Amino acid sequence: MQLMRQMTLTTAATVLLAATVPSLVPPTDIGAAVLTQKTTAIAPSEPQPDLNIAGKLDVQMMTADELAKFDAGLQSRIKQLHLPSSSDETAALKIMRGLFDSKQAYYGDVEQATSLLIQAINANHQGLVSGEQVLAARHGRVSTRVLGIALDVVIAASVGGGVGAAAALVRRKGKAAAKRFIQQRVSRKLKAMGLGRAAGYANLATDFALAYSAPGSALARLIDSRDRQRNNGWIELW
Repeated sequence: MQLMRQMTLTTAATVLLAATVPSLVPPTDIGAAVLTQKTTAIAPSEPQPDLNIAGKLDVQMMTADELAKFDAGLQSRIKQLHLPSSSDETAALKIMRGLFDSKQAYYGDVEQATSLLIQAINANHQGLVSGEQVLAARHGRVSTRVLGIALDVVIAASVGGGVGAAAALVRRKGKAAAKRFIQQRVSRKLKAMGLGRAAGYANLATDFALAYSAPGSALARLIDSRDRQRNNGWIELW
């Protein structure tokens, strides 16, 4: 009888604790479920950057108009990450902008940008949601989603905008000539940023730009499906 009473009290205390102190239970499933989603395509209604930059992709070399378009496009892509909080989005915007800023030590370094974003998420949530859980189950050191944003910007700047810009380029030049033009631009930009291995997929940029509103994110997922540990949310080419 005494044992039954103790068990009842223990159960009641456990239920009460769970109801009154939910913040003590780490929401580990939330970050993992939200940011390991396979689908990260941008909705057609999202604003697409109409950048058209022939040379090096560097915010230090952009005009005020180009910079405004760059920031708007980058912000729309970060929204598609569905990060746990607005603080995470603000950190991601700053970090991803730095990825294209030659004055930053991690210019063109997607691995370091991934690391910085993990640290920012951890700091914002004080360990309740880990940065690694938010970005994906950790294996490689480059997040597929971070690489996807970088490739989105590179392809948009090479094509001159989103799906409509790619289609207009094909109509103007013909598909074969447009593919060569975009491939060369994408490849040069990626190599200039130290992303030479990703540049090997530049030949697919035109087809992806015609088919997807976020072609870089789709291309990053393709790379993830072909690397050493496939479809795990991380790139194992670096």
